[in-house]
Amino acid sequence: MENKKNINESAKKMYENTKIEVEKRGKNFSEYKTLYDIPKTMLNSKREDGERGRNFSENKTLYDIPKTMLSSELTEFNKDNRWLLKFPKKYGIEPYYIESVTKPSFPYVFGDSISICLRETIKPNLKKILLKLYKKSLTKPFKLKLEILTPDGEVSSMFKINQCGITNIGFSNLSYLSNNVSKIYLTINYKSVKLK
Repeated sequence: MENKKNINESAKKMYENTKIEVEKRGKNFSEYKTLYDIPKTMLNSKREDGERGRNFSENKTLYDIPKTMLSSELTEFNKDNRWLLKFPKKYGIEPYYIESVTKPSFPYVFGDSISICLRETIKPNLKKILLKLYKKSLTKPFKLKLEILTPDGEVSSMFKINQCGITNIGFSNLSYLSNNVSKIYLTINYKSVKLK
């Protein structure tokens, strides 16, 4: 939360500094709806915006910076590495075993599936757990929850994936030349999905 507060303060400071800069040149800042409407010659191209997570040297003028970085309010975006995929607890498949997942699509079409990549654990034996789940899901489908997280770890949205069944289990290749963690690849069909 402290980092978010600092970024907000930095954005407001940039906004206020630009306002001062424009008014020094005898112009009314309120005439401009956005910083993009201000003539280039009135903007200082050396203003720092490192707190926004961008290298200012990449941008020749403020005109080259995305509008969302010039707003007096901070816009937060979802990131591809902030999520949790949750299997039913009784199966013992922890969210941190999972390396990647494809999101379900809308609208649902019969036969839609998602792909999951897991890091293979020794204890518990993840291969055996998934093989048991595969056999069980042939007659008793299970549910998955895909949670999209904010920077603070709160759930911003959730995919509830219902009537799931494993259709394929694959394994990464072995090699004496590699020291990589072994992977397990799942293809999971589902029959409905809800976004909350």
